[in-house]
Amino acid sequence: MREMKAQWTALDDRVNKVKRDCEHFGKGKPTLTFYDKMKDELEEQSNSWSLFETFKTEMEEFTKEEWLTFRKKGYFGFQEFFLQQAEKLKAMPKNVVVKFLL
Repeated sequence: MREMKAQWTALDDRVNKVKRDCEHFGKGKPTLTFYDKMKDELEEQSNSWSLFETFKTEMEEFTKEEWLTFRKKGYFGFQEFFLQQAEKLKAMPKNVVVKFLL
């Protein structure tokens, strides 16, 4: 997703440059039919995948603990973590990532 976002940023810069050039030379701005749709969709997917990345990062924190210490104190923290994540997911629009995590 990061790679796609970087590619989109480069494309977005080019589109903005073309629009500025058209304005500078007194020409009409080009009609980019799917540009806004793609921009919105990419933003939505980026938000969904950042949620997954956050989940994965927090989950990795639990894997760093040794089993003996985790067993004594970590179980309830682990359960609370999943309940919090479930509440976040229920509040989000149901897309592929959210459905996968639920």
